[in-house]
Amino acid sequence: MKIVMVSNFLNHHQLPLCSAFLRHGAEFSFVATTGLTEQRAKMGYEDLNHSCSFVVNAYEGPRELERALSLCSACDVMILGGRLPEFRRRAKPGCVVFVYSERLFKSSSHSPINILRCCKYFPTWFYSRGAYLLCNGAYAAEDYRLLGQYRNRAYKWGYFPEVKTQDAEAILAAKEPASIIWAGRFLSWKHPEIAVDMAERLTRDGIPFSLSMIGDGEMRKELEASVESKGLTSSVRFLGFIPPEEVRSRMERSVVHLFTSDRGEGWGAVLNESMNSCCIVIANAEIGSVPYLIQDGVNGFLYDGGDKDGLYRRLAAVLKDPDSCRSAALAANETMQHIWNAETAAVRLIELASALLRGEDTPFETGPCSRA
Repeated sequence: MKIVMVSNFLNHHQLPLCSAFLRHGAEFSFVATTGLTEQRAKMGYEDLNHSCSFVVNAYEGPRELERALSLCSACDVMILGGRLPEFRRRAKPGCVVFVYSERLFKSSSHSPINILRCCKYFPTWFYSRGAYLLCNGAYAAEDYRLLGQYRNRAYKWGYFPEVKTQDAEAILAAKEPASIIWAGRFLSWKHPEIAVDMAERLTRDGIPFSLSMIGDGEMRKELEASVESKGLTSSVRFLGFIPPEEVRSRMERSVVHLFTSDRGEGWGAVLNESMNSCCIVIANAEIGSVPYLIQDGVNGFLYDGGDKDGLYRRLAAVLKDPDSCRSAALAANETMQHIWNAETAAVRLIELASALLRGEDTPFETGPCSRA
């Protein structure tokens, strides 16, 4: 089966899926439409566009662009990320076209921004007609349905970063007591200030903890000033951007992962990574990946976005008695090992595409490629 995936640039979250397609017999190509951005390079991203032989860099000139378009004209399956009309038009007649997307309406329900996004995406009948939606997050299908698109043609999907297979019991044994990790860019919709608020309340209540804040961004100076003014410098560390492998290493040593983004977080691959690292996750239910990956109380814990008191009660309870949540940490790792990983996703997408080519529907009831 010939599969072509078209997206901006190849990153470390996509690489495991691409490699899995190749391992499972697909004739696979990744078409990159842009180079690695300076911002991502500063965050520690590697330039994979030029280190993987299956990548075609369509942005590097007419010859490479035509090579990429020729691949689209000959493929059995096309996976499109973003609005890419020139590639969509070159899809071979009869091939299966998947469009993968996060939710459209990331602002509050009455925001003028959402009206503008409606105007932007409503005319995209060209994309949705005859295509199928891979939902990178639990809220994408409903957003598109509001525009009348992909009805009965939407499937659960996501991002599939590397899943490590080391012994879960050994990871738990190496955890640093009462350690909390927060990871991401310091942006308003990721709400790093909530982590600092939790640190202040834990300190006030005399509950021991350490908080590692990984990342950087426009809010960093404000957050550092807040930590200093509240006397939290001995408990809260700002580590800046560090390479992805070091992020994983620190997750493996952390007991709790606080995931505080609001609905602006379309997916959030950091959740996959922390669950694979046997963290006890406490996450906002508005985050796109959360309803797909977490069963509340089974393999993690949820809170309603505006309920900081509920978040604090759960965090304090976990820090006071982490052993009571041991089963949740192990179950989180199991979810990544057996369901939400690149190997499962690649095999299932190939099976789904084959079924659709036969005029059938998905054989999967839960997990990747099940109905959204």
